[in-house]
Amino acid sequence: MRPALLRWTVLAVFVVACSGVSADEQIAGKAWLDRMSRAVQSLNYEGTFIYSHEGELETMYIVHRVDEHGERERLVSLSGSRREIVRENQKVTFFFTDDRSVVVDERLAGLFPSLGRQFEKVGNSYQFVMLGSDRVAGLDARVLDIRPRDGFRYGYRLWLEEKSGMLLRSELLDESELPIEQVMFTSITIGGHIPDNALKATTRTEGFTWFRDEPEPGTESVRRDWIVKALPDGFELTGYSREKLPGRESRVSHLVFSDGLASVSVYVEPAGEEESPEGYSRIGGLSLYSVTDGEHQVTVVGEVPQVTVESMGRSVEPIRVAGQ
Repeated sequence: MRPALLRWTVLAVFVVACSGVSADEQIAGKAWLDRMSRAVQSLNYEGTFIYSHEGELETMYIVHRVDEHGERERLVSLSGSRREIVRENQKVTFFFTDDRSVVVDERLAGLFPSLGRQFEKVGNSYQFVMLGSDRVAGLDARVLDIRPRDGFRYGYRLWLEEKSGMLLRSELLDESELPIEQVMFTSITIGGHIPDNALKATTRTEGFTWFRDEPEPGTESVRRDWIVKALPDGFELTGYSREKLPGRESRVSHLVFSDGLASVSVYVEPAGEEESPEGYSRIGGLSLYSVTDGEHQVTVVGEVPQVTVESMGRSVEPIRVAGQ
């Protein structure tokens, strides 16, 4: 896995057991979560936000538009080396100026996949607590705590704009409720006209190397060949494909699991082609775990605690077909 791409995936997905929580708070929390998901996907907006992690601070600009052609958005760095992401519906293009490379993925669900799209079962894994009101970027906001019921997932604290439900600030919280990473808009305009030129890539790509994700023909119906035996309660398989990742000759099996909020990707590929260091590491709130059995390398990536990626990675097994 490319560290730069993983780190930008964190930015691209920035959004996303206690007793005494009332049923009314659970209902209210889920309602606000649903409003947030709809706002992020369906509203026009543009603004500047800061991303804080591991003592580093980055400034980003984002613009998002929805029209009869679907969703389009652009994300660009305003500090550090120049980086840019442009999305047209499910096609996402990553521009890495330092690497002089461009990565094109035709099947991503947007810059906010970890927000989740189905919240019916979220209450089984999390509890919701409304913490009152605050202000972010000059806008009134409601503060929502999302607290995990076990140690296999992180907590979240979200600041949601009163009128629209738009996400204005988020914190990913560890087991002690301390922030692992934070994202906060410093300025944002919700609604209004977004011109075409605001959504076009501005990175000059002369001399860049282009990498294109190439789905295996018929990948929608391809038979799944791997299983994760130690899957934490609440996580379900939400996607499977066989992909050709940048810099790889062989195709990689990619399994995606979600509990409705957090998502975890499991990659399985032949060992020896371009092995990642084995063991655990973390980039911001993104946990990575890699292990090799001699024939295959398994890499698990997700905004979840170390115990989750390690237990999942160690329990990946091939699916045996009868007669084999």
